[in-house]
Amino acid sequence: MKIAYAYTSKEFDDAVRELTCLSPDAHSWLMNKSDVNHWSNFLFKGLRWCEMYSNMAESFNAWIKEAWHLPTTSMVDSIRFKLMNMLAERREQSNRWDTHLYPEIRKKVDQMVDDSRFLIVGRPTEETYEVIDNKNNAANLQSRQCSCRRWEVHGLPCKHACVAIMQIDTNVYSYVDDYFTVEWYHRAYANPISPVPDNDKPSDDNHQLRLRPPISKKRLSRPRRKRIESQAFDVHELHYSRCHESGHYRRSLPYIILSTSSATALSDSCAVTAG
Repeated sequence: MKIAYAYTSKEFDDAVRELTCLSPDAHSWLMNKSDVNHWSNFLFKGLRWCEMYSNMAESFNAWIKEAWHLPTTSMVDSIRFKLMNMLAERREQSNRWDTHLYPEIRKKVDQMVDDSRFLIVGRPTEETYEVIDNKNNAANLQSRQCSCRRWEVHGLPCKHACVAIMQIDTNVYSYVDDYFTVEWYHRAYANPISPVPDNDKPSDDNHQLRLRPPISKKRLSRPRRKRIESQAFDVHELHYSRCHESGHYRRSLPYIILSTSSATALSDSCAVTAG
């Protein structure tokens, strides 16, 4: 995980060295059989845009789980229907936004600005700044680069860049990549998926429908916080209150216990029969 999120060569080398000490076999497999250039921030040539996932296929399969049991053509049509509704919902949602940036990205940038307020800044040239954090960092506003490499990888100004931008009294939002703007969000969902009528589709009346149980969802509840002790210790022994014997309770009783009134009635009946 540290190798994937390393930004600089030192962070990458330290993470690789740590993995080598923990497991040489894992290091050999990771470096030789996996394409590190595609999942490591340090070696990746493009922009991450704050996204890195390893379970994309699992997430999509969970999203379309209602269509798994359908035939191929029906499954494709079901997925098309879900996508059509998703695009329409996100398009309507984005039409209510009145900001320049996507709301979640705006929160991230505002948090970055708050984190940068106590950093020390130096300005050797008009576009270059030296920012003293735990280490000295160099930020270039013209090329939109910082020595920490977070600006290059994510497309968002890092805290070193934010404090440098505020020195020239410029809006930090203007240095955010266009990918995070509401305008580009509108472009992504501008083209709707058209309905596909199937009035002329031949019907199969002889096809036998198979009813399946409804898809059950996991009930929402608080996670268990108290650890369950091992049953090998302090096991509570079962006692039945009527017979006062251990090892069973009413449902698991191997014989029937009659009440006092029932036992009296039974003995009287036996006495009459004998007489």
